[in-house]
Amino acid sequence: MSVRLTGYTVTEDVLLCQVFLDISQDPIIGRNQSRDAFWSRVEDKYNELRDQHFEMRMSRSIRSRMEIISNEVRKLNACLRQVENLNPSGASDEDILVRAKMLFMQEPKYKKGFKFDHVWNMVKNFEKFKDDVPTARQVGRRQSQSVNFDSSQSDNPTPESPISTSPGLSSFTPSERPIGVKKAKLKRKNDDHESSVVESIETSNNRLIDRLDKESLDRQVAFDIEREKIAMKKDRDE
Repeated sequence: MSVRLTGYTVTEDVLLCQVFLDISQDPIIGRNQSRDAFWSRVEDKYNELRDQHFEMRMSRSIRSRMEIISNEVRKLNACLRQVENLNPSGASDEDILVRAKMLFMQEPKYKKGFKFDHVWNMVKNFEKFKDDVPTARQVGRRQSQSVNFDSSQSDNPTPESPISTSPGLSSFTPSERPIGVKKAKLKRKNDDHESSVVESIETSNNRLIDRLDKESLDRQVAFDIEREKIAMKKDRDE
């Protein structure tokens, strides 16, 4: 009979992500390890560093947890890029992140919101956790490269070339493959949908603010009227 393990705590998530990143980026073993060997190393290191009060975690559990974290971080990164591509005027990084999280919740699977703020800053820029949505700047650069591409460039990719990769990744990511006309139209349709969702959220927020302002004004007016009545009654009594 197997024993059901408890869910991961914030501290366990932080430790797991740190171990995962350290082993993934190890310059000696990072490129030369099988998938099973990699997760075995993560399991061993995690259990070695865990607090004695925490449960031991097996490779299967650790791998499953990291997959959940990876999926949510990648999704939020995709939403973040969508909001950034709208170039919201005067929006700070924090404002953009808030809007991205609202967009994130539009998908039924994530309607409860993003659950990994405690590791977001740690993993958001790691290659495996990035999304496949290019920013407007990346799109412009790729279009420029497609016009000026020659045989010498194809034989000797530069550091900024789309085919340069990081350890453990395949030679191409979905966003780096040339896309056909149908795929381009589908992507543009998806981008338009995301944009409309963001605009809808902003409109709803503005309506809510206007309503709250009106309610506040109505309360103030009612308060002033009541205060005048009390003052008039006091004058009559005197």
